[in-house]
Amino acid sequence: MAVSGFQFELLMSKLDYVQFKLQEVEHSMKHPLRVVDLSPQDWLKISENEKLVEKTHAALQRTEERVQEMLVNLEYAIKEKIGKVEEKFEARTHALEDFLQKAMKQVAQCVKASEEKTTIGLRELENKLTSGLNSVEENLIALNISYQETVQSELKKVAEGMKTAEANTLAKFREFEKSLISKIDSVEQNQIALNISYYKMSKIGLKNEAKNKKALDILKVSVQNVTTVAEISNKILADHFTQPIRSCRQVSKISGKYRMHVEHNSTKPYEVFCEQNMFGGGWIVIQHRFNGSENFYRNWTEYRNGFGNVEGEFWLGLNHVHHITKNRSHELIVEVKDFHGNYGYARYGEFAIGNESESYTLKKLGSYSGTAGDAISFNKDHKFSTFDRNNGPGKNCAVDRHGAWWYYGCTNANLNGNYKNTTNDRSAIEWWFFKRDSRVKYDDLIVGFRGVLPDTPESTGSCVCKCKCNGEESGAASGAASLPQPGRQQLGEGCKPHRKLPADASHTHRPVLICPPPDSVVIGTICDGS
Repeated sequence: MAVSGFQFELLMSKLDYVQFKLQEVEHSMKHPLRVVDLSPQDWLKISENEKLVEKTHAALQRTEERVQEMLVNLEYAIKEKIGKVEEKFEARTHALEDFLQKAMKQVAQCVKASEEKTTIGLRELENKLTSGLNSVEENLIALNISYQETVQSELKKVAEGMKTAEANTLAKFREFEKSLISKIDSVEQNQIALNISYYKMSKIGLKNEAKNKKALDILKVSVQNVTTVAEISNKILADHFTQPIRSCRQVSKISGKYRMHVEHNSTKPYEVFCEQNMFGGGWIVIQHRFNGSENFYRNWTEYRNGFGNVEGEFWLGLNHVHHITKNRSHELIVEVKDFHGNYGYARYGEFAIGNESESYTLKKLGSYSGTAGDAISFNKDHKFSTFDRNNGPGKNCAVDRHGAWWYYGCTNANLNGNYKNTTNDRSAIEWWFFKRDSRVKYDDLIVGFRGVLPDTPESTGSCVCKCKCNGEESGAASGAASLPQPGRQQLGEGCKPHRKLPADASHTHRPVLICPPPDSVVIGTICDGS
């Protein structure tokens, strides 16, 4: 007999209630009342309770038996249901396995068919790609051959054009050279005529000076005109100086701007200012300050390359100074003047700086002479510093002194500092040993070559100046003698050129030849190797 879950729960609750009542009865029986206290009715009740207990035990026994029977039936029913579920699960598992096996077979068949199709497609694609690559390679080879032929054709055209341009340029240069030589010869003849005229007028003027005041005035005007013409002539010569100079000793004695090219294979020509009036001339100005118009608080790149205008305030550039001083010995002169007009100079027998990788170290500085005091020997062997690159020991003196220099301990010289008329301000331009209580208003750094120039050695040949003086020809080898500046006279020294001419006939800076007056005429020059 099957028992539902609800009936089983109801039966268990009744059983719990009966057990509870039995416990109460047993408890009351364990603690009986005293006999003397019981009435007959109480004894009757006790008797009835005992009977009730017996009946209850009997009912309980029957209930337990019934519960046991129900539990057995319930266990059987559960096992029966579990068996049926297991049978259904096993049947479904077998069906699922069969389905999966069939599906796997179908998938394997599909995969095999797909692999066959993919293999066929890949083979077809490979064949197409191989064919395409072969076609592209053939096209590239054809294009490369065509490109090479085109390039070779263009290179031939360019080479022919360059040869034509070179020939045209050479022809034009030769025409210009002839024209220039003609102009220079004309200028020389005019200058010679002016010099002769000047001498004759000077002689006549001197004889009549005491007698004729008017002649003296005319003589002064003539002298001024001759000087002006001479300066113009020299300026023309400088303007037509087609090749850059390698030293300020190569040019005429006129201070001014020139193009310089120290190393023909490594640097481009650049502008320099040649100082020809001080210390015998031939000096390259590398720094010039006189009115504060240019800002000298610049960075490393600007001090390396240079800045300003060579006809005003400027810094030539550390790189140029390095190339100028690295191969030939040079001197250094520092000129200073304060705001009270006091002037001084410092001259050093040798000067050279390193390259940029050496931070333009002050590598050479000769012995000092002069009137301004030695304020830079302390800086020898030290590197150049700017506000953005401190190469000195300790703090950045370029920031502290508001300049740029070969600083060491912030030094005794600060020629690139602020342009100020002030005292007790170490950021101003300063040359400490020159008037220590004042600041500098004007300063120059100039370098000059020491020795014989490589392009004018004594072994390159000599020139002979032939003159006709008083009807007689005379010749004098040039040797190392030099003529005074054009426009001036040096009497009694024979016929001497301004400087030796090199054997290279393309040199355009020709000397001016002057014969001793009164009746001298230059009839030509003879140069070895020309």
